[in-house]
Amino acid sequence: MLADTDAGSIVTAAQSGAQWGYRLVLLNVILIPILYFVQELTARLGMTTGKGHGLLIKERFGTFWAYISIITLFMIIHTGFSFPLTVWEKVTILSIYIVVCGIATVMMTL
Repeated sequence: MLADTDAGSIVTAAQSGAQWGYRLVLLNVILIPILYFVQELTARLGMTTGKGHGLLIKERFGTFWAYISIITLFMIIHTGFSFPLTVWEKVTILSIYIVVCGIATVMMTL
């Protein structure tokens, strides 16, 4: 399993590499085991319980923290992809994320 290899991470890594060069390599080496552990733990929780990460957060910590988790996730994804975009493209992507958050909210209430 590869940790932190989603599209947002690759875009962010490319942007930070272009700006900072090799000065952040040590930070990446430190974060790789932590990211692997978190991804492995989440996958094992999902396989064991048969539930998704958001639903497990909702059941264990409540609806408020589940919403916080979803909102911060979409904010991070949006900022990772929005740097090279124009204002109208950012508005379009943000509106898509708002719709997805609404769908996720409805799914969590079922």
